[in-house]
Amino acid sequence: MPQVISLRIPDATAERLRTTARRAGRTLNEWGALSLEEWLRQNEFADIEFRSVGGERQACLKGALPIWQIILVAQSYGMDTERTAEHFAWPRRRAQAALNYYEAFPAEIDQAIEDNHAMTETALKRLLPQMETLVVPGSDYAENQNRKVDENVESIGKKGSDGDKETASLS
Repeated sequence: MPQVISLRIPDATAERLRTTARRAGRTLNEWGALSLEEWLRQNEFADIEFRSVGGERQACLKGALPIWQIILVAQSYGMDTERTAEHFAWPRRRAQAALNYYEAFPAEIDQAIEDNHAMTETALKRLLPQMETLVVPGSDYAENQNRKVDENVESIGKKGSDGDKETASLS
């Protein structure tokens, strides 16, 4: 259960806290608690920092990627620290720092990975209107798109529900 703790901070620090809370769209209490939690984690875990990524605060390896991206790669190597470090051409300690953070906060990182997997091409295009999709011939994606085009082409020229108008549907 959350506890109320009263702190005396300098006026300038209080103003900076208010300003950053407002910019983040958070209440002063939310932002203060989040800032304190992040500061504690940064002090407990080597090479960890917090950054705003896509409007959210994320644990990141200092000067590198968000932890969830590193863990996604590590999972493909069976959580092997050496192979993960080799993948990124990092010293072993950097990969270990990410794995240590994940060990302490797996739900946070697993949720970020799940959110990433849930991202669709349509959602990405909303975020990145300039995005173009490149399809590799022979890929599963290309085959699925070809199947959709074939299904849509078959529907062109068929009678619609009103009986007179021809309808075509392209998705």
